[in-house]
Amino acid sequence: MSIKQGLFWVCVLIIGMEMLYGFYWGLPNIAIRLGLLPDTILREHHELIPTLSWFQELLFFSHMILNVMAFAAILYRWVACIPLFALAFILDRIDWVILTMNPVASVRNANGEDWTAVMAQIGGFGLMGVLSLITLGLMAVLLNARVLHNSAPAGLEGLIRRSRPAPLLRN
Repeated sequence: MSIKQGLFWVCVLIIGMEMLYGFYWGLPNIAIRLGLLPDTILREHHELIPTLSWFQELLFFSHMILNVMAFAAILYRWVACIPLFALAFILDRIDWVILTMNPVASVRNANGEDWTAVMAQIGGFGLMGVLSLITLGLMAVLLNARVLHNSAPAGLEGLIRRSRPAPLLRN
């Protein structure tokens, strides 16, 4: 396996991991809101989900959808994976900032002090944030190494071609 291939599969792994993490929170969220998940299962989800605003949910589910799209795009080695993943990253970080203001999601130390902001920095911006930024950097390296390309995947080319407006003047 070449270095280019190794970097490519590292990107696929990280984006896939972020996508699965989104599903870990997103699927129970939907199940709880539909009343399909008993409150004895995933108690922390049951406590948190009702306190989330519609705006935060919009950010979260948009981030989830963008991660799925970025995952599919990188599997096709399509350069669109970079802006898709970057936008997903930005929406996810905004969601994290809003989450730090939620009293249900607060983290307390042994003295009862609120460490939510500290934990968000370590968990949200620290670990996952740095991992996402590294992934974006690796994607840029892959683009420069011509592993990613500008053409759309075969199934999307016809759709993109059909969605373009017809020229106003014909020769």
